[in-house]
Amino acid sequence: MARWAIDRGLSHRRAAWLCSTPRSGLNYHSQRERRDRHLSAALRIVARQEPGWGYPLAAGYLRLRGWNDNLKRVFRLWQLNGLSLPPYRPKWKIKTGVKLEGIALRRNDVWALDFVHDRYHDAEPLRCLTVKDEATGYCLAIKTGRHLQHLHVKAVLRELILDTAAPGRFAAIMAGNF
Repeated sequence: MARWAIDRGLSHRRAAWLCSTPRSGLNYHSQRERRDRHLSAALRIVARQEPGWGYPLAAGYLRLRGWNDNLKRVFRLWQLNGLSLPPYRPKWKIKTGVKLEGIALRRNDVWALDFVHDRYHDAEPLRCLTVKDEATGYCLAIKTGRHLQHLHVKAVLRELILDTAAPGRFAAIMAGNF
């Protein structure tokens, strides 16, 4: 701030007094950029060669090649150079790529359907069809059985639509059309 005031024509003494800064600090230039220049270049080279590595592996790699730098310093430069990996996003969460427009704001706006699979102790299958209202979080129906077919799904949906109103749209969390 004092440097800005000096560039606008204020004296050094007055700018330092207004900003509560010692006059000896007005011409200070940090040596950190110059000191960290070579390590930053080395980290960028390592990140380009091994894009899946994080800063601990890069620091270990450089340490084996003669660099004696603190891990905290390597982390700081890794962040400053933007070498961090993007956050991990599991691939199994998005199977169909179907996206809903907007969110459910009121009751019967969106119904979500899902099959849950499990096995009994004697290795027989157990399947559950769950239908949930997305706005209220209320479970509208659960149909269980050892073998559920499309006819069971249609029957459950028909019964729900007759008992309540038809939803605005379905969020099918399984493959297939209804």
